[in-house]
Amino acid sequence: MGATFKRCSLCGKEWLTRADFVNDATIHFDGPQPNRRKTLIGRWKNGLLIYTHRIDECGTTLAVEPPAIAEEAVLG
Repeated sequence: MGATFKRCSLCGKEWLTRADFVNDATIHFDGPQPNRRKTLIGRWKNGLLIYTHRIDECGTTLAVEPPAIAEEAVLG
């Protein structure tokens, strides 16, 4: 089985590609979570994009790195 783009930590739903994730009607974009550190260290120097998995059995919050979403828009 290939790599998974994102997996819900609560219900286990998997999205194989970025496109599957952003086009899923059960995924709601909540907004960006900026990096509030004064120094830009580590993978998340640009902050994160926050989503909610909106199904009755779940409702978990999912964080995605902005480059992961932007890359799909370019490759899309």
